[in-house]
This record gives sequence, C-alpha cells and structure tokens, in this order.
Amino acid sequence: MKITVSTTGGTRRLVELSAKLDKAGHLDRLYMPFDSRKHRILAGYANRPEDKLDINIAKIRTNLSYSLLRKLRNKFSSAFRSPRSFYLSEMFDKWVSKEIENMEDSMPDIVMSEPIVALHTIRKAKERGIITLLDTTNSHILNQTEILADEYKRLGIKYDFNPDSIIQKGLKEYEEADHLILRSSYVRRTFLERNVPEEKLHVVPSGVDLKDFRQIEKEDTVFRIIYCGLSCIKKGTHYLLQAFKELRLKNAELWLIGDILDDIKPVMKQHEGCYRSIPFVPRHKLNKYYSQGSVFVMPSLEEGLSKVIIEAMACGLPVIATTSTGAEDVIRNGRDGFIIPPKDIDILKEKILFMYQDREASAEMSLSAIDRVNRDFTLEAYTGRMIDAFAEVLAQA
Repeated sequence: MKITVSTTGGTRRLVELSAKLDKAGHLDRLYMPFDSRKHRILAGYANRPEDKLDINIAKIRTNLSYSLLRKLRNKFSSAFRSPRSFYLSEMFDKWVSKEIENMEDSMPDIVMSEPIVALHTIRKAKERGIITLLDTTNSHILNQTEILADEYKRLGIKYDFNPDSIIQKGLKEYEEADHLILRSSYVRRTFLERNVPEEKLHVVPSGVDLKDFRQIEKEDTVFRIIYCGLSCIKKGTHYLLQAFKELRLKNAELWLIGDILDDIKPVMKQHEGCYRSIPFVPRHKLNKYYSQGSVFVMPSLEEGLSKVIIEAMACGLPVIATTSTGAEDVIRNGRDGFIIPPKDIDILKEKILFMYQDREASAEMSLSAIDRVNRDFTLEAYTGRMIDAFAEVLAQA
C-alpha cells in the first residue's frame, strides 16, 4: 500500500507516522509547510525537531509561502483573526489539491489529511480514484463548539473559538471523506451522536517515542501536580487552579507547563501565587519536568486524545484526566490513575487528595503507567494500528 500524508505540522503525530511509514515502505508523499533539509538557508530560522526525522527527502513537498504567512500570523496574532486563519487553511488545502491534480506517476492508494486543510484535497483525490482519510484531532466540531460556547457564557467571556467558516468546512470534510481516523472512543461517540455513519469511523489511539519520554529520578519530596499544554478555557485549566487552591496542601506545588492564552488570563489573575507558570518547553526536555511531578492532571473540557497523558505516563506519572480527553482508551481507571467527569471540582480534589495521602498506591500507579505505555502506546504500536486501519479501508473499497 502507498500512503500520501498532508499535514500543516500543528501536531507532530503525522510527521512521526510518515517517518515510520517510509521505513516500512508505505509512504508515497508527505506534504508539509517546511523541512530544514530542503531549505538549508532557512534552517537556522525555522529548524524544528521533526525536520530531522528519517524521511526520504525526495518524498517531501513543502510550501514556503504558507510557512512564512503562518509565522507572520502567529507573530501578529492580535491582528490576524479567525477569517485569516481560514484563509491560511484554504491556501494549504488548495496547494495540496493542485499537487494531487498534477501527479503524473503512479497514484497512492490513500490520501490522509488533517482537518480544516482537507476539503479540496479530498475532492481532488476522489476525482483521481484515491481513497481519502480525514485524520481528526478532536471531537466532532459541533461538540467542541457547544461545549466551549457554554463555558465561555458561564464565565462571561465573549465566544471566539470556531468561526462559522471553519465549522462549515469541517462538516463538509466529515461528509465527503471516505473514512475518518479518530483518536479515541470518546471522539467516536461524539460522531455517532451527530449521525456520522459508523462504518466510516476508525478509532486509532496514538503513541509516543520512548526515546523522548522516560522517567528520571525525582530530585525532592515536594508533592507536585504537573499540567502540560496551553492554559486556556478549552483545557479546563481554571478548574485545576480552583481545586488546588481550595485543597491548601502543605509541601505541594502546581506546575503549569506551556503558554497561556488570552481567554483565561483574567481567571488566572485570581489564582496568582498558587501556581508556577513554565513557558513552552521543547519536547526533548519535557521528561525532565514530568519526572519532578507526583501526579499529572488533564482537566480538559474537550480533546481527541490528549497526547500529554501518554507522555506523562511514560515518565512515571499517574494521571487524573477527564472523560473528555480520550483517557478511557489509555488509563486503566484505578490502576494507572483516575478518569473523572469534566468540571467536577469536588471529584478532582478527591483524587488529588488520594494521591497526596497514599504515596504507596501512587507509586504502584506510577509503575503501572510506565508498563501500560511501553506495552501499548509506543510510536511503533501506533504505527501498527494505523497500518491495520489502512488495510481495513482498502479491504472495504
């Protein structure tokens, strides 16, 4: 089988998968914004770890115009609002579509794209008789929108997340893609609730590269809660802050690793002094921070499968995560951590307090979490699941 992958690199997952597919002889082409090996003169300005993955450079197609415009958008984010984000997604999508239209050699069996940059790609691939897969990152876009609109309203914040242009494109991609790759059983339920045909849905939980994520010795006895990711309303960071503040634990810290979005900054001001904010940490250094923790908490209101859960478990952290994170496909409740309802501060406090008081049980969960990831959630295991999914959709064709 030959697989073509289209990704803007918003997550590292599809680039890592492409490297594994190439090694297995299945990668046809990889469309992405930038690769340091193809544009060495710019490598010092835009070099990224994923550019160093072992992928045949002849199979990589890049779009420097898109890469430059995205950097400008990110630099001047206050000036570039949602319609321009939609414009960028259209730009990348139409470029890949044109590339597929101009293919003159043998066609791939499957084209897989990430959401919001897939619609034109899907249409052109189907014109050429290629099976199309949409590799979803989150739950159904209407599920995301409803959850966040309700939470913004509850907090008295103006809703500014998924504009209608993004929603409508996302819905069309769901409809027109031949198959959808979903990150978790939670995501699958949100699609079934929206009447997406069951035969189109394939749950494939992701994995992590254990070279990057391994446990090292903890340096102190502080009970430390670790959160990693953007601090924002979507991630439920405000519920974790409130829970930790109310617990008033002695010799305890809360570390928030990652950037802070504007939507939650007013809320976080109310909790100043009860947490340590650690700006973005490069992927290859994250294990050093995870390993200084006692428990990892992911209080998100909506996710596909929160990959940081797997990263933290690989580094020996038991995890407390909500049912809206895809955790049920990774965490064995009560063995590797706990799965709790979103937005329930009392239950969150109860589980944090359990970890704080019963260090022996927490240590057992730590070993169980490492074993769980090593058995089922490595990058190799994820690649195997994806290859099985490709074979399944080809068999259905």
